[in-house]
Amino acid sequence: VLVGALALVTKRLKFVNTVYIPAMRNPYSAAKAIGTAAVLASGRVELGIGVGWCREEFELMGEQFAARGKRTDEMIALMRELWQPGWSEFDGQFYTTPRLEMQPTPPPIPVYVGGLSDIALRRAARPTGPGDGAGAAAETGATLDQQAADLKMSKTGVLAPDDGVISARSATVGSLTQPGQELFRLIRGGRLEWRAEVPSADLGKVGAGVVAILTAPGGETVRGKVRTVSPSVDPQTRNGLVYVDLPTSKAIRAGMFARGEFELARSPALTLPQTAVVQREGFAYVFRMEGDDRVAQTKVALGRRVDERVEIVSGLAPEARVVAAGAGFLADGDVVKVVDGISK
Repeated sequence: VLVGALALVTKRLKFVNTVYIPAMRNPYSAAKAIGTAAVLASGRVELGIGVGWCREEFELMGEQFAARGKRTDEMIALMRELWQPGWSEFDGQFYTTPRLEMQPTPPPIPVYVGGLSDIALRRAARPTGPGDGAGAAAETGATLDQQAADLKMSKTGVLAPDDGVISARSATVGSLTQPGQELFRLIRGGRLEWRAEVPSADLGKVGAGVVAILTAPGGETVRGKVRTVSPSVDPQTRNGLVYVDLPTSKAIRAGMFARGEFELARSPALTLPQTAVVQREGFAYVFRMEGDDRVAQTKVALGRRVDERVEIVSGLAPEARVVAAGAGFLADGDVVKVVDGISK
């Protein structure tokens, strides 16, 4: 009824139903309804059918679930006979039709068969009448077998969204998988990233593009750049994740634990070896050269410490000469012999 109504107000629109289950219906009423729709649509009706898979649906319609494939084949042949002009009769395994004529005679109705099994493919390739899309050309048995094998093989391929290195495989040959189940774990493009846990208090100081210096378990250093910062913080640890893109390096592997630092800013600083600084009475001192052979105890303010060097914030001029080693044995005004060292 719907197809007939739409056909009266359209001229080029085609009507295709998917999927019609003939074996669940009376073949005579189905042939009449489909043929009438094709007449009203002036041949713009195409029939897509399947054999069905749900036993409960067949029981609800009062039809037998068994032998539904053979009954479908016979129904297609019967409906083709009823759609022919003039009188017709049919004698089959499931349906026997006395001599009758169905009017009006519909135009050719293409029939498309759906399914993935070998039988469904053979049914689709079998010529059942004029106008059939899939059944217009008869294929040899060998060709059909090859098509069935190719179709099954196309459903077994696993395609990754990108090139890369497979780091883990949970799929096993012959096992059935569920939608969304992880089969492989891929290092996309062979790239690695460092997921750094940063305290929430310091998370705001780190942004995209910041340089990170990663120390590998073997002691090697690798430089990377921050790609993004997680928008949320773990409520248990109060740490947030910072994602750092790393270059290809033999020193790092996926799954390794490593630590690193973020280079938040760069600025010039005056530094001395820690051996040049003496702690006395709660203050920091260095021994500055006065003249050619005497030292003067000079109070300084200390800043950051990196490795074996310490930052001098104030109290010492950049051009000053200081005692780099053995300062703990000196007093203010002592006479020393100068030996030039390597400046850093």
